[in-house]
Amino acid sequence: MPTPEALDERGPPLPPRQVRLAVCQLLDTIGPSRAYVLSRINDLLASNAAGIALLAGIDQWSPERRNTIRYIFLRPAARTLFAEWNSIACGAVAHLRAMAGIAPNDRELAELIDELETRSEEFP
Repeated sequence: MPTPEALDERGPPLPPRQVRLAVCQLLDTIGPSRAYVLSRINDLLASNAAGIALLAGIDQWSPERRNTIRYIFLRPAARTLFAEWNSIACGAVAHLRAMAGIAPNDRELAELIDELETRSEEFP
């Protein structure tokens, strides 16, 4: 078993990126209700048709690029979709900061933040 010091260096174990079949079946079962499953950094891991339609245009991105925080800052449609865009954007940034505190060595998180810092004028 790793020592507490070793756990601190690595951070907590990362959750799996695979969505269980039962969860996918549940998404399909709830029909017209909008539903999707997000990763710890808001990657869109699974959704039903209504859930993906909620985020207009995100289906045009490849599945590995589908991320709700990326969408908020890089997709112009997000400004009209979210009436309180500023509040939503602040919450998204707070979420990324919290994740950076929990998993400071998370490569995917660092890559997302780097992309947003480079491509978005609004991202702090």
